[in-house]
Amino acid sequence: MPSLQIVHQELDYTDYIKSIQEISKIIKTEKIQDPNRRIFINIGTGSKIIAIASTEASRLWNCELLYLYSTKYDPFNSGAMHKGEFLFQTPKIFPLQKPNSDLINILKIIYEMIITKYNINKIEKLHQFIYKKDLLNVLVERKILRLKARHENPRFKQSSF
Repeated sequence: MPSLQIVHQELDYTDYIKSIQEISKIIKTEKIQDPNRRIFINIGTGSKIIAIASTEASRLWNCELLYLYSTKYDPFNSGAMHKGEFLFQTPKIFPLQKPNSDLINILKIIYEMIITKYNINKIEKLHQFIYKKDLLNVLVERKILRLKARHENPRFKQSSF
């Protein structure tokens, strides 16, 4: 019969990124010790952000999610709030899908255009932007986008992939 080890880790339950990182550290340590180990993550406790971070970490590390609950929950009791039989469900999560490679390339082009426009090494501020018309021109030049119809006024260009 397999043993169950519960790992408790304190962290800032409002920091989504830090939460995923800490959960990933625990999972990585367990996977190094035994690559075939089945890891279950209980998303029934903690904050909503922790539940979301746990769900994402389970996707990244191919772990199993559990939602543990009891048949008799009494939040007004001075003792244990959960009584009766403990049950669990395995929540269904949507599979990760890799985006279309054209969309990834367009994001890379937008990144390059912003870096070039502002003469910087990385994007740091939200107000760093490019104009849609400039992006369309670059996409047409690189043959990622083709114009369905040319119009004298550039505001009325129609495009398609």
